[in-house]
Amino acid sequence: MDKIAAKTERKRNGADNVILAEAYPELQTLTKRERELFWLLLEGYETQKLCEALGLARNTVCAYISGLYRKCGTYSRSSLRAKYRQLYYQRRAHCP
Repeated sequence: MDKIAAKTERKRNGADNVILAEAYPELQTLTKRERELFWLLLEGYETQKLCEALGLARNTVCAYISGLYRKCGTYSRSSLRAKYRQLYYQRRAHCP
């Protein structure tokens, strides 16, 4: 398992999802895949890296990202990062 896949697996099963749900109740509707994308997008992954990490086609990743933006009430990666920056830094402080 490569480094990106291992990191994604940790996020899928970790405390991140509990923190996410408590801090932002509107994000409780995210699917597992959308939660994976959420954290990877906050970390700055580009579309091609997301495709490689998740083993998905570019169009599939783009469709997931669009759904994620809609659920988060954002319209771009930068607005997503701006909206959830505090959560991102709290998570990074508590996770190895």
